[in-house]
Amino acid sequence: MVRLGSSVQVRSEAVLRVFSGFCKGMRGFGYGADGAVRGKAPIPPVDEMGLIKPRRIEPGDRIAVVSPSWGGGGLFPGLLDLGIAGLRRTLDAEVVEFPTARADADYLYEHPEERARDINDAFGDPSIRGIIAVIGGSDSIRILEDLDTGVILENPKIIMGYSDTTTILGVCRI
Repeated sequence: MVRLGSSVQVRSEAVLRVFSGFCKGMRGFGYGADGAVRGKAPIPPVDEMGLIKPRRIEPGDRIAVVSPSWGGGGLFPGLLDLGIAGLRRTLDAEVVEFPTARADADYLYEHPEERARDINDAFGDPSIRGIIAVIGGSDSIRILEDLDTGVILENPKIIMGYSDTTTILGVCRI
């Protein structure tokens, strides 16, 4: 357990336990009137409940670490290192830090397109099996227009984040 100040505690094991979520899609965002992804393939097949369920994370899989909202990884690199070590230890995963993972908070604020690029690249990379956001924040709404919904829906992956990452999960059909 890591203590930040006198009242905030972060427990990485609890976060890792929740890293079993999945994207299931959202009708309306990025779709044409016919329900197809604009300029891309139709929505992938879904189960009887309408859920797209990516393959589970297995030992040795590659997990992307990104910062789609705020530059917490750059401000608190020690905490990021603890989280990455926990992913490696608990999931026996190969953690791939994308450029935004340790980027400066001011830089990320000034460059939402970089944050969107990391999300798009993580979904588009067939070797990546899961995506985890370093931290939440209050600014991921600014990257939504730059997300490639076609790439996201054509390459379902487990994605997990906290707080502000919820806006991105909406694009992934949660």
